[in-house]
Amino acid sequence: MSSRPAQRYNKLLEEAGIDADLTQAVAGDTVPLERVLRDPADARLRADLLMDLRSRGDLAAVQAVVTRAARLAEKGNLAPDVLSAAAVVNPALFEQPSEAAMLQVLEGLEPIATGSDADRYGQLAQGLTGGANALAAFFDGDQSVMVMADDPAVRTNRLNLLAVLRNQASVLADFSRLSG
Repeated sequence: MSSRPAQRYNKLLEEAGIDADLTQAVAGDTVPLERVLRDPADARLRADLLMDLRSRGDLAAVQAVVTRAARLAEKGNLAPDVLSAAAVVNPALFEQPSEAAMLQVLEGLEPIATGSDADRYGQLAQGLTGGANALAAFFDGDQSVMVMADDPAVRTNRLNLLAVLRNQASVLADFSRLSG
């Protein structure tokens, strides 16, 4: 986001005590300008939630879940506005229970990510944190999977699982913009 109104808004957030990385996560270059300008109070609400999570020591857990998924999701080609796994993930291609567990997390997050409840961002952060165990099982342990599988259909299916998680999280913030 490089427009003057957006730069001013980011400066206002920082002057209000919002950490610069959190400002970038909710209203920075990677966040659609029209989203910020359409509802500046929404960006402030999300920034305040992230500040609260950080002050309680809970932001790192949410960030870890999202960052791990997002890194691999970038190897796929799922559009960033896809918030539902229904049309892009095929459970028939699952080889491990960890894949089904990830899908269950995504299905639980979908109504939150697409909803308009006043407390949806807090619920989304809780759901992302709650998904940490499913993501850990997906990547590590005896039920883990190799995301970059040899079978292109399985690989795309797994990348789509991760991309939907990344997309749902981006409703709250661009977690790649957060410092540790």
